[in-house]
Amino acid sequence: MKSHNQIDVQLVKWFYGIPGPLDEYVRQQIDRIGNHAFIFLWTYTFFANLVILGFAIGASKTVFVWTVVINELITILGVWQYTVFEISRKHLLDAEIKAAGARQNHRWAFYQALKSLVVATPIAYFIYFAMNLAMGTETVSSFLLTLNYPVLSIAWGLAAGFITYFGRVMRTRYIK
Repeated sequence: MKSHNQIDVQLVKWFYGIPGPLDEYVRQQIDRIGNHAFIFLWTYTFFANLVILGFAIGASKTVFVWTVVINELITILGVWQYTVFEISRKHLLDAEIKAAGARQNHRWAFYQALKSLVVATPIAYFIYFAMNLAMGTETVSSFLLTLNYPVLSIAWGLAAGFITYFGRVMRTRYIK
């Protein structure tokens, strides 16, 4: 059985896309960036939800649900862009791989993209389910029988996989 520390390292490597070993300097810098992102996330979500609560008093249920969903998407994309920008600016995850190892690196990036697809698809399906249930537009049985939502969820999962793959492959420089 793996220890907690090994699982923690694997999660950090998977989330940030670190192909090689995780040294102490990179780990400290990523922890610092993650802490700043969390502080921004918590502060923005707190104040944005206060604004949404004030806005929702006179709005319909549909407007309220869409406002919350759009707010959360802005939050997630903002934190994601911040972490990507800071990691790129500090060149923490730039990898230099010998040209002979290019195929192995592409396989590893493809495997990471598949993991992102597997994680993002059920999350997107649950979000669609929660939105429709909250808005009252569909019943549970009609939601489960409709093919639109699984197709849309798979599309979101594929988008997450493509972003993961190309983001990891583009950071790599091949040397002879």
